[in-house]
Parts: sequence; C-alpha cells; structure tokens
Amino acid sequence: MAETGHIKNIEIFEVMISACNGYGSAYNPNNSALNISALQTALAAGNAGIDGVTTGLIPWKVKVNVRENEYAGVGKLSTKMAASFAASPGSYTNYPNAAMGVRLKMRAWRAAAPRSPRRSASLTSSSL
Repeated sequence: MAETGHIKNIEIFEVMISACNGYGSAYNPNNSALNISALQTALAAGNAGIDGVTTGLIPWKVKVNVRENEYAGVGKLSTKMAASFAASPGSYTNYPNAAMGVRLKMRAWRAAAPRSPRRSASLTSSSL
C-alpha cells in the first residue's frame, strides 16, 4: 500500500509553480500568499510532510505484517474446531452454530447478506 494521492498533488503543485515562473514579471498577484516565494515555501512544507508520512508508514507496515503472520493460521484452526464440534456426538447441539459464528467473525465474513431497510407503511407509492 503506497501513499500516492498526496504525492501526485505535490507534483501537480510543482508544475503549477513552474508555470507561474514561466509568466515571469507578468505573474504579480495582489495576494502575497500567492507569490512565487510563498508557493515555493508551501511546496517545501508539502514535501516535508510527504517525507514524514513515508517514514511513519514504514513502522506501521512492519506491525501489520507481523500481525498478519501471527494470525495466519487462525482461520484454518477455527474451521477445524467448528467441524469437530459438528462431528462430535452428545449434548453439543448449539455449539456447531456458535463455532461457525465465531469462525465467520474471525474471518470478517457475514453469515448472510445485510438486510435492506424496510419501508414504512406511510411511504407508499399512492401517498407520494
């Protein structure tokens, strides 16, 4: 996962500054925040911010990778546990369903598609 959106914005901003430089003395805005020097200062701040994001993203990616490696086998283990509850005889009548529910939660799956909200009786086509 690379951060590209803000980098593209900074690149476009740099192109805009070079276009403003191309106008030479004809580019003379009344607003001092739009002067070339102010724009170049903003560009430098944007580049520094992007560098900060990039250096902050690396430790986060390392932690995510470690967590994914630690929990890599949990999905298969939960499936095996749910199957063993379903295959075991005795008073485990509700356990297979509960185990399957836990398995779905661990894998971040839904048991069924989300239900659409019901229309109220007052909003029928005849009342509109």
